[in-house]
Amino acid sequence: MNNRIKYSLILISTLIIGMVIGFLINGRVTSSRIETMNTYYHSHGFNREIIRVIDPTPAQRDEVMGILNDFGSRNIEMMESCRAQHRDLFSEMRKDLDGCLTDIQINRLDRFLNGKRERFLNMQENCNANRTSVRKHRNRR
Repeated sequence: MNNRIKYSLILISTLIIGMVIGFLINGRVTSSRIETMNTYYHSHGFNREIIRVIDPTPAQRDEVMGILNDFGSRNIEMMESCRAQHRDLFSEMRKDLDGCLTDIQINRLDRFLNGKRERFLNMQENCNANRTSVRKHRNRR
């Protein structure tokens, strides 16, 4: 085989391997960031993240945890209220659109809205599953 072809094949295979590794690493980093964001949706994750940021002394820890427990509960209530308002808004939009759309468009809209609801419920199940298990991240305390 010609040296030029050999070197070209080596270069192309190295680039392909590098792209595959890059895709895999990017997927893992993205997944980790999404998991971190999901921790804010329950009080335990909210408290853990704030504690990590402020790094209280042992003397401060009890007082800070009392305050964070209150605000964590309020944070969850606010998010649930926002979700309920979001569902109501979509229901109202759906009713208003009934007179303007054809049956095919209404079916597509219903599939879209139901799909969003299913994705949301799946996300909630995953979030609840992660709530019971304690994940240790190497960059977390």
